Amino acid sequence: MSFEVVFFIVFGAIASYFLYSVIRHGGLRGAIFGAKISSSIGEVSGYKRGLVSQKLKVHLLETDDHAAPRVGIELTSSAPGSWNTVPIRLSDDGVRELISLLEQSLESPPPREKP
Repeated sequence: MSFEVVFFIVFGAIASYFLYSVIRHGGLRGAIFGAKISSSIGEVSGYKRGLVSQKLKVHLLETDDHAAPRVGIELTSSAPGSWNTVPIRLSDDGVRELISLLEQSLESPPPREKP
């Protein structure tokens, strides 16, 4: 077989798997998380610096396995001409730990300014 034939077979297999994943998980976001998104809980906008904006979105994921992560956090950064998203799956324990860390950060005193 020539290189071109092998290339197109491999490319077709990867594209087919990606398409199957998008259909199976109900869209691109579901495919990124590897689970269907049952609902979006909400989003928080981050501090905007210049033309770069950030959002943190929280999703509830459908899973067949009760031990699998059920919460998806989507971190999205966008700027003119670019867009980046990072999916993070958290188990119930991971969500509790994140809540604890966020509460600790609110309770800690603000940093002192340097003279």
